[in-house]
Amino acid sequence: MLDAENRKLQYKIVDPTDPAVMPVNNYSAKLTIEATGAGSKVEWEAAFYRWFLNNNPPEGQNESAAKAAVEKIARESLSNLKTLIEGQK
Repeated sequence: MLDAENRKLQYKIVDPTDPAVMPVNNYSAKLTIEATGAGSKVEWEAAFYRWFLNNNPPEGQNESAAKAAVEKIARESLSNLKTLIEGQK
């Protein structure tokens, strides 16, 4: 859902298919953009569960794998966004 007026974007990954790529279930995120003087601040909030929902998850499908994957995607995406925006100046 895009709310351009309030500078918010919300999305969900409805059907994750590959835990090797993104080992999460029930992923949802919200990006908010806030003007800060001559620039902007982007906040990325995400909520998710690990891929393996039962007890004793296998390596790569546990909490730490889920958190690492989400942090990597957010970090790389925000870096790409910064590069794109700065290239338009």
